[in-house]
Amino acid sequence: MPAAQEIKSFPWDKVDWLIVNEGEAEGLYHTLSSIESSTGHTGTPKEILSLLSARPELQKTNIICTLGKDGVMAFIPTFHQQGSSEHDSFSFLHIPAAVLQGTVRDTTGAGDCFTGYFVQGLMEFGSQAVPGRGIEERDVENILKTCVQVCKTSWIFFANRDR
Repeated sequence: MPAAQEIKSFPWDKVDWLIVNEGEAEGLYHTLSSIESSTGHTGTPKEILSLLSARPELQKTNIICTLGKDGVMAFIPTFHQQGSSEHDSFSFLHIPAAVLQGTVRDTTGAGDCFTGYFVQGLMEFGSQAVPGRGIEERDVENILKTCVQVCKTSWIFFANRDR
């Protein structure tokens, strides 16, 4: 993990897509905000993603947050803006996790699998496509659904491999 100063000085405004898990999202928010978490927990995934996406340096960044057994949540600024009043929360895209059968023994590589399929899904739209210009919200939703399903398949494969 980079040092706090490296994270704070990173050119976040140059990042188009950020893929993090729930713990990484929370840690990034705390570091960028210079807030120490006394409880070790900021809130629900939606609250954490709301706080992170409201950070000035990330307001234009598409943020994908994997939630393990709870699926994935996405904030795409082009499609998900804050409501009409300052008390309205941001809207998000949430894809539930695929239902697994049996016991998951090891999730090693799940994030890499997810990220690889996500990038591949974006690449299908071409290098100039961005949300709102060539990529629609339903496209992001479909890519995320594919990622969730593929990760389920890889977990089942690896869980059954040792039998």
